[in-house]
Amino acid sequence: MKEIAGASRIERVTISTQDEGRETLPMDCVIPQLGFISSLGAISRVGLDIEKGDIKVAQTMETNIPGIYARGDITTFREAQAHRGRVSARRASPSITRCTS
Repeated sequence: MKEIAGASRIERVTISTQDEGRETLPMDCVIPQLGFISSLGAISRVGLDIEKGDIKVAQTMETNIPGIYARGDITTFREAQAHRGRVSARRASPSITRCTS
């Protein structure tokens, strides 16, 4: 993720694309999960499907709640460590666009 932007609230994020370009996506909320050990805390109480301590997601990074997406090491979707953020964001992008259109 390159940038989080908006006037008085989060409205969009800019991500790096695989070809080293940039893409801006509409977004309502970003919940960072930093650190080496995932701990979902309050997130685990909002009704998301949780599997072995991770948020269960489809390949599009969408959770069981329509319009809610998760990515990274707090999810059940495992991919190569390199380019994880870029790949996750690119996979989620078409679904997010459909959801916000």
